Amino acid sequence: GRERAALAERQRAEARAQEKEVRRVNDATQAAILRLMNELQDVAEGDLTRQATVTEDITGAIADSINYAIEALRELVTTINESAISLDAAANTRGVVHRSPHKPAGPRAAFRLPRGRVPSVPIAKGANRAPTRPGPRALHPRRVRCAP
Repeated sequence: GRERAALAERQRAEARAQEKEVRRVNDATQAAILRLMNELQDVAEGDLTRQATVTEDITGAIADSINYAIEALRELVTTINESAISLDAAANTRGVVHRSPHKPAGPRAAFRLPRGRVPSVPIAKGANRAPTRPGPRALHPRRVRCAP
């Protein structure tokens, strides 16, 4: 009788200790995920100058992969911007007629990029999310920052 009661009490104590450890691990994981999400808020809004902090916790490998993707996007946007500037320069040296994008233009008219300003590339809101059916947010462009 006594041995059984003592064994049952030890098992209950061990179960409580395991439950407490599971709660601690879950809380730490949730905190790490929230920290990563907070760090990436600016990236989600188009700021490619930001990076996630690579840590030793569960989100460290995820942060490292996200940083790699951000770097690839930054390089892509930089290449696109440089190409736009080169295209503008080439159009200027060939005497192409430029029109404001706000004025009606014929099908052969070119558009002039503002001088002294590196253009940014519009992306759709929500582009950082998994593909789903298109919604109204996809119709509102915003700008990507990629200069360090």
